[in-house]
Order: sequence, then structure tokens, then C-alpha cells
Amino acid sequence: MARRSEETLHGANDWYDFVNNSSEVIPAGAILRVSSASPHVSQGVTRPALIVDQSDEVGAQYRHAVNSLNRVPVGGYGECCFRGPCYALYDTADGTPGLGQAWGPNTNSWKLRKRIGGFVVDQISTNGQQVQLAVVRFAPWLYCYGKLDGDLAHGGSATASVWDTTGDTTFNVTVYDEDFIGSGDEIVTGARVHMNWSTLDEHWILIGSDTCPTEV
Repeated sequence: MARRSEETLHGANDWYDFVNNSSEVIPAGAILRVSSASPHVSQGVTRPALIVDQSDEVGAQYRHAVNSLNRVPVGGYGECCFRGPCYALYDTADGTPGLGQAWGPNTNSWKLRKRIGGFVVDQISTNGQQVQLAVVRFAPWLYCYGKLDGDLAHGGSATASVWDTTGDTTFNVTVYDEDFIGSGDEIVTGARVHMNWSTLDEHWILIGSDTCPTEV
């Protein structure tokens, strides 16, 4: 059950209960991966509580949320939101997020990273302890392009390096072929590929390539 919270920006957000299923204290504004849900009793009312952990994938589509500005102990309960605008933790090693830039989660991290999709930046907070927090809104990452790090055969999968206009982002995703490549053919390592996120299959699928498939 969602609740309105006073801890909102530019209007009201819906905040949802969650349980920290990780082995770490969840920091304020952390990016959360939702894995499941279970009932819990709060103020005499039984509500569904989301089960959350660190991200296990590059970028965000529909399985990530943002923690409130409260730290949450291991096994403890917190509140998170799914749409924003809200404060989110980012990795200062990537510099300061710019207005309108896309940032997203990385594997085994609570922080947003540059050159990945999932969130768009509205503002940077420099108020006291919020120095590492950006004001972000959710913007599901549904398209990317890159280069294959291995051969991709009909009906198979391969690792692809994600690229942007400046080159290799150093982030990788797994791309699957769903009948784009003909039976008995493959697209070879190093080929430039275009990928869409499949909501039904929950993975990246090949939608195009600058290299023609070749017979295996």
C-alpha cells in the first residue's frame, strides 16, 4: 500500500514499505533492486512490504526504487519511491551529474553511475550531508547500442559492450537473439548492435546490427 510522504520534491510521491534483505545498512537515497514482496504489519494494518537488495544489473527498467533519506539497518524496514522527483545517491567518481543527464544503477552498488540509463537528473543537492545526492526522476532505460564481445548465434546470447557518443562506456549487458538472426547464422564479435529491453522476457534483445549475419 502506498502512502503520501512529506519528504517529497516538486509535489507528492507515493512511498512504499520495504525490508532490507541485503547484508549492509542501506544509505539515504540508495538505489534499490526489488526482488519480491511479503506482508508485514505496520500501525495495526497489514501491508505488502517490498523485499529489496543492491542492484544485480546494469541500468534500470522497472525493478528499481529509491530509498528515502533514512538509513535502513540489515533486516529493517524503510520507505522507497518509484517515480520521483526524489533524492538519489550517486557515485562522485563519475563527477557531478548534469541537468538532463541519464544516470543508472550498476551491479553491487547503491549509487547511480554516469553513462547508464534508468534515471534523469533534475537538480544537484549541495545542502549539508546531501552533497552526494541528485534530484532525479525515473526514466526506464529501454534502448542501447554497443559492440558484441562474442559471437551471437541464432537463438543464443552474448555479452555486448555498451557504447555512447564518446565511445565504450565500460559497462556490459547480455543481449539475446529472438529470431533476428536466421537459423544457422551468427553475428560475429565486434559487430555494432542495437538492443531493446523486452519487458516480457526481462532482458535485452537484438533489434538491429550494422553487420550482416554470416553462415556458421
